[in-house]
Amino acid sequence: MNPPTDLPNLSAADKDALIATLLGRVEALAALVAALQRENAELRAENAVLRAKLDRPPKTPSNSSKPPSSGHKASAPAGSGRKGKAHAGAHRPLHPNPTRKREVL
Repeated sequence: MNPPTDLPNLSAADKDALIATLLGRVEALAALVAALQRENAELRAENAVLRAKLDRPPKTPSNSSKPPSSGHKASAPAGSGRKGKAHAGAHRPLHPNPTRKREVL
């Protein structure tokens, strides 16, 4: 509900009704703010627990029951890995006029 724009022209009874309506809205909004503050406090408590878990050191085989094989591995040598695609023209071209065609599976 929007208050009327001509407040000076309202009668005393209309002003009293408007004040009562606005006070009811203020109380409803105050209750909503209180509920949201309670919810926010609960979320902060949960968030504090999660932040405490994030601050812990990572699990490694030396400080937990993880097997040693799951520990950090040494970096692979730079030369290992797949080769890139061959450059254009690096394959044997097909014959322009083949004499026969074979299905090779």
